[in-house]
Amino acid sequence: MNIGSQWNDRLRIWAEQFPKYYYRKAAALSVSYFTTMEHIPFEQAAQGHYAPAPVGMKWGRTWEYGWFRTQVVIPEDLAGKRVVFTLNTAEEMLVWVNGRESGAIDKRHRFITLSRAARAGDTYEIYAECYAGHGIRNEGAGPVGWGEESVPEPPIHQVTVGQSHFGVWNEALFQAAMDYLTLYSLVQKLPEKSLRTMKIVEGLKKFTYIADFELPEPEMTASILEAGKLLKPLLECRNGSTAPEYTVFGQSHLDLAWLWPVEETMRKAARTYANQLALMEEYEAKHTEYLKQFELSMPEKEETVTEIAVKRNPGGTFEIPCDINGLALQMVFDTGASDVTISSVEADFMFKNGYLSEKDIKGKTYYQIANGQISEGTTITLREVKIGDAVLHNVDASVVKSQMAPLLLGQSAMERFGAITIDNQNNKLIIKH
Repeated sequence: MNIGSQWNDRLRIWAEQFPKYYYRKAAALSVSYFTTMEHIPFEQAAQGHYAPAPVGMKWGRTWEYGWFRTQVVIPEDLAGKRVVFTLNTAEEMLVWVNGRESGAIDKRHRFITLSRAARAGDTYEIYAECYAGHGIRNEGAGPVGWGEESVPEPPIHQVTVGQSHFGVWNEALFQAAMDYLTLYSLVQKLPEKSLRTMKIVEGLKKFTYIADFELPEPEMTASILEAGKLLKPLLECRNGSTAPEYTVFGQSHLDLAWLWPVEETMRKAARTYANQLALMEEYEAKHTEYLKQFELSMPEKEETVTEIAVKRNPGGTFEIPCDINGLALQMVFDTGASDVTISSVEADFMFKNGYLSEKDIKGKTYYQIANGQISEGTTITLREVKIGDAVLHNVDASVVKSQMAPLLLGQSAMERFGAITIDNQNNKLIIKH
């Protein structure tokens, strides 16, 4: 759009700033490895003989695989944060965290999440099956001259080990960036003189006045989230009744039979599916809502049973040990309570110690206390609620003003865990999820 070179440059510069701040490195990781030409299962690889793999080490014959491992222990200063890691040991790899396939790292997917609300002292054992490759890929290349080698033989060692590390992922800033970049890309495509284009440009300009990348954290992220409020009404706009309606499906292109053996095809499929399953797990609510539009359902999950000891209180309630955003708390499960609530005392503690942040605040809510009185509270989002190995993400909760209010785990959360029963004889909570 013809808004002048200075404004064009300013909007572009702001768009280019975001990726620099998605991730903050906390510490480097030391890795060890062994190589094999065989397709071996994870359980066997975990028992392999590993040797140190220093930065700069070269490895990787044609078709060779390297199994790499490392460990992350969450430090105190990352408690409550979203912690991710990356391995720079090859271009393609399938990753296991604590024995579970957790995603893939490749050219377009650099990080894997360890926890959305980390807990200090938690340990993560990480393994990765890395593909060395099979030489130069000449897809999309032009004609090969007479006497030229179309696919030259790869070197003895194709891969150089880089620095692996873990750190904090700023999801709130990433989501704000997606809003800005979506509107910024629309400006490049929409008719220059349309009212829609002009409104978007006006909103993006105002965004750059508020979003200040020169501030220290957490003020920088706070300024970007504040600026993002200006973009929300622009993103909520809808086309008129005469405009066509589009439905877009994402897809992952898989070359299932191409320039590699069947065994590598199986691995490439596993890497792709692992990332998609991780996304489906993180955005389960949105994914389920989307599938309902097409009368589809989520695939069946293998049932897992979690048993955890509980304390029975007078009146029929139970105290349950929970982790809320990485903070260990005793919550009260009351079958008569509908919502999740915490008192202002716990909320203040969580804010002061990094277990809650400004981005977790949603707004005001109203609730009825035991005497029938209606009181005002604050609605927040709990990024992670964990009971044993059963985990929920993005749970709505209310902060009540009373300092003596119990920490209530109501039906709105418990129903999301799955089928729940109480073993009164053994004082156990049983969750089938």
